[in-house]
Amino acid sequence: MGKTIRSLFNLYPGDVRRVALFLILGFLWALGGYGGFTLAEGLFLENVGAHGLPVAYFAIALGMCLLSGLLIYALARLPIHHILVYVIVGSTLAELVFYFLLTSSSAGELVAFWYAFKVISWIVPISTYICFWAFIDQYFDLQDGKRFFCLFNSVLFLGDACSGGIIALALKPLGVSGLLALFIFTMLVSLPFIFLIKERVATIPEEHGIQKKGRKTASTLFKSILSSRFTIILMLFYFVMQLLAITTEYNYMTTFEKIFAQSGSTHDVTQFLGSCAFWISLGNMIFGFFLYSRLVQKMGINNIILIAPAFFMVVFFSWFYRDALPIALLGLIAREGMVYTFDDNNLILLISGVPSKVKNQVRVGIESFFEPIGMFVAAALLLLFQRESKLLGLSLSLVAFAIVFLLRAEYPKAIFSNLVAGTIRFQKRAAEWLSSFSKREKKEVELLLLSNLRKVDEPIQLLAYEYLLKMGNARLLRRLLAEFGRFTLPGKLKAIDLISDSPWAREKVVIERFERLRVTSPHPSLNSAIHFYFAKQGLVHPEKMVNNLGSSHLGLRGAAILSLKAEPSYADRANEQLDRLLSSSDTNEICMALRILECEMRPSNQEVILSFLLHSSLLVKRAAARALSASTRDEISQKIVVEINSLLPQMRDKEVRLHALVSLENSESV
Repeated sequence: MGKTIRSLFNLYPGDVRRVALFLILGFLWALGGYGGFTLAEGLFLENVGAHGLPVAYFAIALGMCLLSGLLIYALARLPIHHILVYVIVGSTLAELVFYFLLTSSSAGELVAFWYAFKVISWIVPISTYICFWAFIDQYFDLQDGKRFFCLFNSVLFLGDACSGGIIALALKPLGVSGLLALFIFTMLVSLPFIFLIKERVATIPEEHGIQKKGRKTASTLFKSILSSRFTIILMLFYFVMQLLAITTEYNYMTTFEKIFAQSGSTHDVTQFLGSCAFWISLGNMIFGFFLYSRLVQKMGINNIILIAPAFFMVVFFSWFYRDALPIALLGLIAREGMVYTFDDNNLILLISGVPSKVKNQVRVGIESFFEPIGMFVAAALLLLFQRESKLLGLSLSLVAFAIVFLLRAEYPKAIFSNLVAGTIRFQKRAAEWLSSFSKREKKEVELLLLSNLRKVDEPIQLLAYEYLLKMGNARLLRRLLAEFGRFTLPGKLKAIDLISDSPWAREKVVIERFERLRVTSPHPSLNSAIHFYFAKQGLVHPEKMVNNLGSSHLGLRGAAILSLKAEPSYADRANEQLDRLLSSSDTNEICMALRILECEMRPSNQEVILSFLLHSSLLVKRAAARALSASTRDEISQKIVVEINSLLPQMRDKEVRLHALVSLENSESV
């Protein structure tokens, strides 16, 4: 059964649990948000009429522009899950106000009430949609997105379809206020799932790593956007598509008003729109669940983006010659179907071509700033060309179709630029990158790393410790030595290795601290690690280590081998002991031998080390990969390059793979 579900929805093993919470969250808020939206659409047409739509569009555009400014401001200052919670809570409170006005006063008799209800009910799903996708972006990368994002969008269509079906079937029995209460309740129920996702699902490291703590200024954002030709064309395309969508909506709403004006029943147009929303959203959902991801894989996003503007163009060509209900229904399908099944899904993938540092801001800009400006401009155009609205729509569809070809040309270049920006740069090591920072940037990074030293998670502490050592600030050395005592035993052993590879390895204060620790520490592992540290730094007289060649403690034996290999009179004995470790069946002994070879950093050891990359033990593979990267620091033979390249596909562990890539650094053929 599980295999059938995965095949049906294009999922891999383990994906179901990963996406389930997102699907539930999306369904619940979509049911509430889009339910209120569809309800407001029909009631506005009944109580105000299509002639009032341009004024409503002006008000919606103004509200969305104000909201977009708030969202862009909040994105630089608050976690995205907090923003999503605030948006849903704020939307629920706004809908509650309308509920109480409907049930406890005669507000429904005022035209202004229906304008306000339409404006707020339009803003609620759009703002929640924007924040929902920004929230999802933290958990899925581009490759996941090609499979999952259409699935998430389809769940939103399911929520929209269910809300439309509920309106069509339950409007008369429950009434407007009863339906509104139901939609408010579903929005509230979605809130706990945000916190469950935050607690149970890990974010992707990309774009959420160490960043500068300074705020992104408006000028920085604009420079980043203007530097990307693709981003400018993308925003222009969605601006024109918004003009086209609003023009299409105005035209089909005008047609529906004319047709349903002859009916004397209450809420007929609202129920009809609910039924249309149900069937169109059901089609959107089926398409998104089963077809979109497969179409993208077969046709490519460059071809998919042609479909929506082409469909609009065909509709307006037909509409230009005849105004009838079937063509109005095609217009509704274009507006509610093509825009959401293609344009919105496409945007989720196309946004990957935007520079990473402004991706969320551009998404907000397109969906809550450029779109409302488009609505504002569309409202102005409709007021000016109200009688020629179909010709206006045809002209806009032709413009959108032309722009999409520019978008197709720029998308591959934009994706390539982003991939290059995230590429491992072999030309510089971490210390060199850090040295290129300005004084202010270095200070900010230091403060961030020092704050991470106080984290509960020791791997994060050790990562901060490593890069503070690489910063090369002598003033931090004593503090780092003081922090050493806070680590667990495995943490202390790792910290000794980090200090051993740092510029401060032979500093007097470090040697004194470790010598004192060696004398006072009762733990043999720590004692042996310090012995090995001193041997690596050449701080131990070889004659003092001879007796440790036969030591039962592996650390002391390794330190003795490393120290005595450099002495001609003891080299044979040391090499003999090293060969015994390499040929041992004990994993720890092999790892110690490889660590000795790592410390030697001799190119002549490369072939010996390479054979251990195929060992069954992951610890041995990691030790071999580290030793290989050290031995290739000065030179690497073409034979080793070929062998590493042939082994790369078999390297599943990220640490092994990273060190293997570092080993290739010195080869001109890479």
